[in-house]
Amino acid sequence: MPVFDSEDEDNAKPMSYDEKRQLSLDINKLPGDKLGKVVHIIQSREPSLRDSNPDEIEIDFETLKPSTLRELESYVATCLRKKPRKPYNTKNKQALALAAAAKTKEEQEKKKQELE
Repeated sequence: MPVFDSEDEDNAKPMSYDEKRQLSLDINKLPGDKLGKVVHIIQSREPSLRDSNPDEIEIDFETLKPSTLRELESYVATCLRKKPRKPYNTKNKQALALAAAAKTKEEQEKKKQELE
């Protein structure tokens, strides 16, 4: 397990309460297969937590170093950004756009007739 030196620590910007809260919420959104890496990041950067049970870890964000928190933030952001997207379907989009335009035009005609 790599050990990180204090140079990382010196360059890490401390997290605000809101950032820690958001990080906690984001970690809770992660699928189970991504949580092992969260535990690994914490254990590799926090000597006091190296012997903790990886199956049952409670994270106290107030005791973690800023560098650990920033590393977690970066990892979690990467995981949450890579959600599979539906393939872009131009035919459906065009059909929906045409239907919406036709409906709008129909409504405009109806209003125009009502006013006359």
